[in-house]
Amino acid sequence: EQARTYAPHARCVNFYGATETPQAMSAYEVPASPAEAGVPAEIPLGPGIEGAQLVLRNRAGARTGIGELGEIHVRSPYLALGYLGSPEATADRFTPAGAGGERAYRTGDLGRYRPDGTVQFVGRADRQVQIRGFRVEPGEVEAALRSHPGVAEAVVTAAPDATGLRLAAHVVPAAGTAPAALDPRELRGHVRGVLPDHMVPAVWSVLAELPRLANGKPDLRALPEAAPPGSAEEYVAPAGATEEALAEIWAEVLQVPRVGARDDFFDLGGHSLLATVITHRIRERFGVEIAIRSLFEAPTVAELARRLEDPGALSAAPARPGIQAVRRAPATASLDDLLARLGDISGGAR
Repeated sequence: EQARTYAPHARCVNFYGATETPQAMSAYEVPASPAEAGVPAEIPLGPGIEGAQLVLRNRAGARTGIGELGEIHVRSPYLALGYLGSPEATADRFTPAGAGGERAYRTGDLGRYRPDGTVQFVGRADRQVQIRGFRVEPGEVEAALRSHPGVAEAVVTAAPDATGLRLAAHVVPAAGTAPAALDPRELRGHVRGVLPDHMVPAVWSVLAELPRLANGKPDLRALPEAAPPGSAEEYVAPAGATEEALAEIWAEVLQVPRVGARDDFFDLGGHSLLATVITHRIRERFGVEIAIRSLFEAPTVAELARRLEDPGALSAAPARPGIQAVRRAPATASLDDLLARLGDISGGAR
């Protein structure tokens, strides 16, 4: 829009390429009016130029369908020969692409085919993180955030929590929206509507602008520490020993400064894996067993405290056997020794 303001008659074209492709490999001409029907909110990469093709492949190497996430490969005769003195990197990035010696360059960029044949850029594949046992592409979460009308820019990173890593979202509001007016709880609900639960950021920061490097890219190291979005309820101090103990456990596990009686576990960044940590701490503190589903059914400190104080709703935590040492065959044991030990374990059966 700024380019249109200063040069209203100029043609705006989005070119896509890399150092390994001596020229732009795709081009998309931006319509004069971005509001025209069919023009996406985010400018796509466009189809490949003559003699070049953008091919999207999943982790198994198969071509993706429309809307599926994949890595962008550039199939073209206009590619660099490889990396000087690095045959391993050359073999990894430059791959065979059919008969006749054709090659493709694996860009490390992620994208999706749009129904019109253009490619939507999503982010970098090398930013992939492991969240609760799932592989997550931060760029995919960023794209979901940018689809919210109140968000102009978004950067998603990984931050430590009690179970490993959690997603942290850093967002910049759209023009005309003050940072204080952008509610992370609303953004979280928006992301949850388009992505699975493990891809919903747990902690947030709303910034007037993103910190940037000299080349204009976001400076990930300069991003501020994000925090849980907070409960929709006004803070109410815990009342009684049970609520106070629960609030202390939640604050420690969720890494928040304080927890009120009406604060919601999930509003504070909780999820199913952190729920298992909470139930373990409750077992240690109160000596009772509580099912994980109890946190979903009674997600506030006050509601959960009432369950803990109901003698008919809980059972005493049973004693659990300690860990026993087991003798194992040394790594250098012979095959006959291992078979003999296996026979001892199975009662002589082979």
